[in-house]
Amino acid sequence: MIWLVFAVIFLVVELLAPALISIWFVIGSLAAAISGLLGLSFMGQIVVFLVTSLIFLLVARKLVSKILKKDKIEKTNKDAIVGQKGIVTEEIDNLRNVGRIKLSGVYWTVYSDNDEIIEVDSIVEVLEVNGVKLKVKRGER
Repeated sequence: MIWLVFAVIFLVVELLAPALISIWFVIGSLAAAISGLLGLSFMGQIVVFLVTSLIFLLVARKLVSKILKKDKIEKTNKDAIVGQKGIVTEEIDNLRNVGRIKLSGVYWTVYSDNDEIIEVDSIVEVLEVNGVKLKVKRGER
């Protein structure tokens, strides 16, 4: 009977918490209650509670971490721009702080990675995104 009380307590905590905190202990408490009904000693019930809770905690953690890793693998818009090639529409000159390219139909303010002046109609490759400016290097056609 005590295990059912624990299960209810853990369930209430779980319902009040914003994340999965004690659901594993609800499952462990129910497993311990069942083992008690089957005649297992109190120490045996404690072992069932701990082992079941731990197994469910570890399995769930592994699943959640896989889901989170999968979400992180997807590229953001910022990451998707890096490596793309664009066409220079305004000469790139870091000393004069000028330079624009057209990339996928969008005009971007850019700067050269090595202070090289890059002429209009040249192809450049995006190296990184810094705020609203792109760092580029001369690319190949």
